[in-house]
Amino acid sequence: HNDHVTGKWSQVPSPLGKIGEPSGVAINAKHEIYVSDVTNRKIWVFDPTGKIIRSWDLPETKGSRPQIYLALTPDQKLVVSDTSREEIHVYNPDGSLIGTLEASGGFNSQMGIFAISNKELLVVDTWNHRLVKLRLDKILAQKPQEAEKSSTP
Repeated sequence: HNDHVTGKWSQVPSPLGKIGEPSGVAINAKHEIYVSDVTNRKIWVFDPTGKIIRSWDLPETKGSRPQIYLALTPDQKLVVSDTSREEIHVYNPDGSLIGTLEASGGFNSQMGIFAISNKELLVVDTWNHRLVKLRLDKILAQKPQEAEKSSTP
């Protein structure tokens, strides 16, 4: 019995398509709802009624069975943790990439993410059996091209 289900948003207006496999959700101060879509490698942004506001593509996957987790900083930057890429991407609310973060020693299935403040993240690094605290202020001071270079081994 699904009395608690009040609605679902699996259909996105054409030509945008359909949400494939949602795996993360975050809600900003304006009550916009961010949903990560593993199948389509997208971030979808909805208004509170379920109407699509915008979307953007994520970088291609590097591994199998990725999961994409989301968090919002208090100043409304979207933090995207992508298990297939072992990276964390930081976006402005409009979808423009600010930069990319990696942990010392790399991630191995970062399955949870929380913005402690505008300057710090807490990441659950599942298969490395640790919690990682990352400084956002360093990445936010870089240009996206510099951040992408610094994230490659």
